[in-house]
Amino acid sequence: MQTIVPAEPGNWLLPLAVSPDGQTLVYLAVAEDPFGEPVRSVWRVGADGGKARQLATPGHHLESVQFTWTGDGSLLLAEELSLFIQGERAGGEDTLPWVALMVTRPDGSRAPVMVMPGSFTGFVEVLSWLPPGAFQDPATVAVLQGAVSVPSPVTGLPSGLRLSAGSSASADGERVLLVDDRMGQGVVVWHRTAEVGRALGQRIGDPSWVPRQPVLAGVLRNAPGQRVGSSAGIVFGVESIRSWTSYDLRVFDPIEIDGQPHRRYARPLVAPGGLAVAFFTVDDQAGTVELWIATADGRTRRVPIESDWPAGSPLGEARPVALWLDRGTLLYAAPEDWEAGLPRRVTLWCVAVTADGQLAAEPAMTIDARGREAGIHLRELALSPDGTRLAYRLRHYTRSDPASGAFDTLVVVPVADASRQLEIARGKPGDGLDWSPDSRWLVAGLRGRVELLSADGRRRVPLSPEGVTASYPVWVDPHTVWYQQVDGDEEVVMAVEVW
Repeated sequence: MQTIVPAEPGNWLLPLAVSPDGQTLVYLAVAEDPFGEPVRSVWRVGADGGKARQLATPGHHLESVQFTWTGDGSLLLAEELSLFIQGERAGGEDTLPWVALMVTRPDGSRAPVMVMPGSFTGFVEVLSWLPPGAFQDPATVAVLQGAVSVPSPVTGLPSGLRLSAGSSASADGERVLLVDDRMGQGVVVWHRTAEVGRALGQRIGDPSWVPRQPVLAGVLRNAPGQRVGSSAGIVFGVESIRSWTSYDLRVFDPIEIDGQPHRRYARPLVAPGGLAVAFFTVDDQAGTVELWIATADGRTRRVPIESDWPAGSPLGEARPVALWLDRGTLLYAAPEDWEAGLPRRVTLWCVAVTADGQLAAEPAMTIDARGREAGIHLRELALSPDGTRLAYRLRHYTRSDPASGAFDTLVVVPVADASRQLEIARGKPGDGLDWSPDSRWLVAGLRGRVELLSADGRRRVPLSPEGVTASYPVWVDPHTVWYQQVDGDEEVVMAVEVW
């Protein structure tokens, strides 16, 4: 018998697995913190002993360790991660740290493969390595032909809940972000199957979904009438286990601007795979907008893109427009060349995040005002589900007063070739832009109606009837679109089927 790793006094060790070649042992070490709570960590050591190497950061939530050996002899391990968005100010008691899938290669180097927010129910249940070809090709998404039903009110939805500029559906279509006018326009997550809403509260703004997770990212705004700052932190929310109608929130102030007058956070966006988080800071007094990216190596850095939004602009407060093209590329639409409070140019910047966390930014496309236009504003940006095409809404201002003489154009651009821009519609201003699951159609608000538009510009099908105002369409499942309808004093969320 041979002792490979001796246990320290008060600790105990549990062997977990031996590598396929029999040369490496992975084991769990359990110690106690000053309060008597168990702190678990995962280690690896040679089968003949020697110096052990720690694999997982000690934590209280490693109740079950999930790992697997990959085909090249690397170790893939699910472990607790101290969230790389720094400066946590507050957190729900049931909200767990984020979970990382870390790969340890045979040479000892380590790198995150995926980072996702944890929840009370956990993140990784079963982890195993599948050989090439183990998965069949995914089922083909239903191809829509453009046939539509007669719209009808969404059943089970209480009056007072409505769609807005921040509305979107989760990846599975089960949850939809709405606004509740009964609670001062607070954000509500509506569960379609259960027909119940979970309130995020009046202070949450800029909500977006963490890719493929029922987890929300947003910003924390001050309550109405509060003078210091207009947003105090970045927020991540998971569904509370203590209440069917609320969320547990974690609040972060990564660059320590809480309490600084006129500065606020805006538009946090988690990259697919979770290895990076982008967010903005806005100085409403100085008229500046800054883009920041936090990476899984623990660094938070400002991206050197000059971007302004003059104080007192007739367009209102700055609302940055950006999205992730993939797990390592962010696209940001920066307004430029301001005159009389209106931008006359938009530059779309691509910000690349490399595997080692380095950042590089370069302009991908520039859009300029034409002729006698007083200004232009790129208001909405959407990426097709297959990742091949972008759609954007550009508002054109023919006068210095944006409330008069404005019109919108809807444009589709291949991601691989920004020079091939196709205008598919134009008309009086509208709101809302979303792709169909098959990436062949768009729904958009335009001229007071909601329309279904083919991505090649050849077909346009009205979804909302004449005589009412419709906006903010959201695709909630492969065949269903919701939109907001206003008929006089009556507002209602409508649903229409598309085939």
